Amino acid sequence: MFKVGDIVKGKENSSERYGITNQDMYKGRIIKIRDDGDIDIKILKHKNKNQIGKTYSWLEPKYFMLVEYTYEDLKKSPIGTKITFENGNILMKTKKDGNQFTDNGSKNRAIEDLKKLRDNWAGGAYGKIIKIEEPEYKPVYDTEILDNTEKRYLKNIIRPFRDKVEYITKTVNVTGELEHINIILKRDTGLVFPNFEKGTMYRGMEIGKQYTLSGLGI
Repeated sequence: MFKVGDIVKGKENSSERYGITNQDMYKGRIIKIRDDGDIDIKILKHKNKNQIGKTYSWLEPKYFMLVEYTYEDLKKSPIGTKITFENGNILMKTKKDGNQFTDNGSKNRAIEDLKKLRDNWAGGAYGKIIKIEEPEYKPVYDTEILDNTEKRYLKNIIRPFRDKVEYITKTVNVTGELEHINIILKRDTGLVFPNFEKGTMYRGMEIGKQYTLSGLGI
C-alpha cells in the first residue's frame, strides 16, 4: 500500500489507462491518498519535460509501482527522507551537505557508508533498500498570489460551486508558450480555462502547484 511521499512510476500496462502518468513518467511523488484509495501524483521526471511539476488526481494505484532508487537519488533527497531496508530497519536523512542519515538518533552514517549496509552494519545485515519516502508534501502560500482583478474574476466564476472546489492550478501547454488555469472539483469534472500567453496572467502562481481557495485569498 502506498503512502504520501512515495515515489512511483507507471507500470507496463499504465498506458492502457493513462496518457501521461504512464511509462513515460519515470518518477512521480504521491502527494495525496483519497478516501477511496485513489492517489494524486506530482510528476518529478517525465519523457516530456513540459509535464514535470504538473499534478494529476484520482489515479488508480494498481497502475503504479515504487521506483527503485540509487544512491545518487539519496544525495538529492531532502532532509527528513526515510530509507527502509529489507530487514525493516529505517534510517532518516538529517543533514543535507553531509548527506548524513541516522538510525533512531543513535548512529550516523554518510551517504557513502550506506552502500556498506547492504552486507553488514552493527552486527546485522540490512539487505537492499526497498523504499525511500520523502517528507510529506506541504504547500506554502503567499497571501498575495493573485491581483485584485484575478481574485474578483475567480470568485465570480466559482460562486455557484465554491464548496466543491478542491484546488486551483496553473498549467503550461506542450509548446511551453501558453498557460491556462484548471479548477479541480471534488468527485466531479474539472474546469479548464482558455489559454493565455505565458507570463501575462496569474503570474504569482507557480506551474503545477495546487492552490486552495484560502491560499489564493478567494
